[in-house]
Amino acid sequence: MRYHDWETRLSRYLIAARNRPFAYGKHDCCLFVAGAVFSMTGIDIAEKFRGKYSSKIEAVKLIKKDARSLKDLLAIVTKEYGLVEIPISQAQRGDIVLLQHNIYSLGIIGLDGRIISPSDNGWINISDTYKRIKAYKV
Repeated sequence: MRYHDWETRLSRYLIAARNRPFAYGKHDCCLFVAGAVFSMTGIDIAEKFRGKYSSKIEAVKLIKKDARSLKDLLAIVTKEYGLVEIPISQAQRGDIVLLQHNIYSLGIIGLDGRIISPSDNGWINISDTYKRIKAYKV
């Protein structure tokens, strides 16, 4: 499913997104991860959500249309696109990780093997304070 040069494509995407601040509907954890998946595969797993929310309240309402939580919505979306859930211990570079730290969020495993997710000051490497819930092979 990934392009033969997926590492180069993912690297370019991550460099371009490195300093982009978190913004619901523009650069949140879901769209950040979807952008990473698109860069590696050409498939937009967020196409039906893109442009349909611009706040946390709107994001939650959109999630609630199809699922009870981001965790459940991720399971639905990944199944639709043929992504396979894998044990966290088997997740590798370019894979999606569902995280929990008060709320659910998403990250992508970067080329250095660390989990990356957007923040107010650009993307950050996720620390051990976030519980890793699930992983999906891209």
